[in-house]
Amino acid sequence: MSKWDNFKKSVSNFADKAAKKTEELTDLASLKIKIANKESARDNEYKALGKLIYEKFKNTDETLDKEMAAGVAEHMKKLDDIFEELKNLNAEYNRIKKSKENSDKSEKSSQTKADDPDIMDQFNTAREQGDKDAKEADAQSADAKVYAEQMAKEDSVKTEQAEESAKQAANDAQKAADDLK
Repeated sequence: MSKWDNFKKSVSNFADKAAKKTEELTDLASLKIKIANKESARDNEYKALGKLIYEKFKNTDETLDKEMAAGVAEHMKKLDDIFEELKNLNAEYNRIKKSKENSDKSEKSSQTKADDPDIMDQFNTAREQGDKDAKEADAQSADAKVYAEQMAKEDSVKTEQAEESAKQAANDAQKAADDLK
């Protein structure tokens, strides 16, 4: 095999590995965003459930009727579905992350040096470009992670507010019921 063929093969192998790592990082970032969106949907369902209960009992002494029970059950089913999706997304995220870590370990143990110094120089040049591309992908992944963390924090605050609203609604409903007695 000629030097040029060796070089092309080395560059091709490196490009394949860089593409695979970039794809893994992109998949991880994408999953983080999907997880944050599902957590937001979960919080919105909590809010809708709390609002439904609050509005029903705000100015009345009614008890839970069939229509209300059906509405509550519908929101609870949506929440169960969202929790299942979150579980699956987190499992997929962890699977990809573990695969990436195993791939990194395997790559380090199987690296060999080229015999020809010219090929090695050319390979190192290509590798530097690949490293630069990988750093850009890492930066994009980090940005996506920051965004997902911000969304998660906002969702956490919204969840706490929704829970407080639901508790207040329940307390108001109980007080109204007590006042009517």
